[in-house]
Amino acid sequence: MHTAPLEDHHHTGEPLAWKQAADDVFVATHGGEYAGFVEVDGRRHIAHDRRGRRVGDFASLASALAALESPGSRRPARRAIRRTRA
Repeated sequence: MHTAPLEDHHHTGEPLAWKQAADDVFVATHGGEYAGFVEVDGRRHIAHDRRGRRVGDFASLASALAALESPGSRRPARRAIRRTRA
C-alpha cells in the first residue's frame, strides 16, 4: 500500500456518499460536494482526493474507500530508497 497525506479541511467526519460511475470508477460526495474517487486498475484500487491528488494504491476496493472516509487514520507515505553501488 502506498499513501500520501490528505489535507482536506472540508471533511467533517460525516460519511461520504458513494456512487459507481463506471465499472472501474467510484465517486464520493460529501454534503453534495465532490469529495474524490477510486479507480480500479487491474488488481490496484487507486484513491484520489477532491482535488484529484493521488491518495494511495490499495489491494482492495474496501481499503481504498476507507482511505477517503477516514483520512486521519492512514499511514504516512512510503519513500523509495535508491541504492547506489560503491
